[in-house]
Formats: sequence, structure tokens, C-alpha cells
Amino acid sequence: MKHMNKRFLPVLLTLVLLLSLMPGTALSVEDSEAAMPEPQMMAAEVRTAPASSMPTGRINVEIPGGRAITDGLVASTQNAQATIDLPTYYNSTELGYVTPVRNQSPWGTCWAHGALASVESYMIKHGIIDGTTGLPATTDINLSEYQLVTFAYNDAYDALGMLTGDSHRPTPPPGENFVPYILDYGGYGVLATYTLMRWEGAASETTPALSYEVIRNDYNPEELSSEYAYAYNVAHVQSVDWIPTSNRDAVKRAIIENGSATFGYAHYDTYANYTTGAYYCPLNTYSNHDVTVVGWDDNYS
Repeated sequence: MKHMNKRFLPVLLTLVLLLSLMPGTALSVEDSEAAMPEPQMMAAEVRTAPASSMPTGRINVEIPGGRAITDGLVASTQNAQATIDLPTYYNSTELGYVTPVRNQSPWGTCWAHGALASVESYMIKHGIIDGTTGLPATTDINLSEYQLVTFAYNDAYDALGMLTGDSHRPTPPPGENFVPYILDYGGYGVLATYTLMRWEGAASETTPALSYEVIRNDYNPEELSSEYAYAYNVAHVQSVDWIPTSNRDAVKRAIIENGSATFGYAHYDTYANYTTGAYYCPLNTYSNHDVTVVGWDDNYS
């Protein structure tokens, strides 16, 4: 594996949540003897972007930082979800809160797919207006992973110089172009959070230049200009909750409240059963793939 969570999982592993069996979320598979970090689930709060979301280079001061949820609640101590009895089975897909499964091939963009799928679910679940249509989001919404990856690793328009030092732009090896390099560089939930909470996205793939199909069919795509960092937003991420996966009830409540959540786990084909859609990795190792989790079945064998 090159860098971070990035590999494609060719089977839908979203209905069964066996979190106690999942290893941690970190950046590489080397040094498996090191202490494993606590796996974290990410759930985002989203608002509609203004109709004219023009570039300003300004970080909005109203955006709070991410919240670590440790007490079993999702949003606050007043959250009504904390008092309900959790069902033994839940599936947001069956309730119409989940967008279709996307094909990330051939690039290592699972982290962007996972994050934006959770944003899409939140928008549908909470009736957030889709800035593209002016109507509440439906399963037709399709946010651009290409745009998110680009501005996670690239400088954007910054007239006031407020983002100086924030760039994560990596340097490709000699002879390798920048865009294919970052598309396969990998990432993780925190990187997606930083980018989205700068309001560099979320943008819609209804803009042809931001369509993931553009880069699925082009192995040497051109770099997006800075205008695509802000001006095409259809939603803004306001805050992010981080839920330790060891707190299974908190994870379930996060999924019920938000429609889905995203997290990383260690995926190796050796431990996947593609006939039944089951997966179990017994290794104490780091994660290398991000997924969006939409439910659970406590009675799964």
C-alpha cells in the first residue's frame, strides 16, 4: 500500500456492523507491533450552501471544530436519541437515506467517497436543500469526490492569505503528473473534514468538470482551477462528530440520527467472503480502506 486508506472494496459491506472485530484507523499497514489507535466513526452536520457561493479565501468563524463523542450521545446531552431503545436491526438504505454505491476505480479515493456518502445521507435524512436543485436532497444527489481530493491536496484561491501553511500538496516522483498522483495518494476522514470545513466543497457532479466519470475514463486528467474550490458548492459542512467504535450504542445512534457514518478498517481479500458478503479480519493492524456504514444486524451469524 502506498500511503493511506485508499483501496476499492468490490462488495457492499454496509448492512452488518461488527465493530468490535474491526481494527483501528491509521495511515499505513507497516509496524503492526505499534499500539493501535481507537477506531473512530465520523458523522457530519451539513447546511445548504448559498446560491452564489463565490470564492473568498476566508474561513468562516461560525464553523465549530470536530466534537469527540464519548458519553454515548451523538450531538448533545439533550439528544432525544440517547433515550430511545435501539433496534436489533436497522438499515438506512431501506428508508431511502442512502445514495447509490459509487465505483471509485481506478483511483485510491475511498476516503473521499466515504466522507461524501455520509454528507449525502445527512442531507437526505434532514431534508437539507440541495444547492443544485433548490429542493430537499434525494438519493439523486451526487457530490464530487474529484473536487474534494483536488482541494485536500492543492492550494485554492486565498485573497487574504488566511490559508497560508494549510496546504497538503505532495510532490510527485519525477515524471509523474500531479493529478493522477493525488488521486492515488490516499487519505482519511480527518483530511476530508479539514477540507470540507474550509468550505472547499461540497460540490455537485452536475458540473461536468467535477464529474468523477471524467477521471475514471482519463488516466491523466488536468488540474482543476481554483474557481472550483468554492464557487460550485451545494452544501457546507458545519461540524463533525467523532464516535469511538468501541461505543457501539453511540455508533448506532449516530447512524440513526445522520443516515450513515464513515470509518476506516483493514481490508484484505484473504478475509473476505464474497459469496455471503461477510468480512472478518483477525489481525491487530492499521486500516487501509474507508467505507460508509448505514446499519447493523445484531442477529447476523
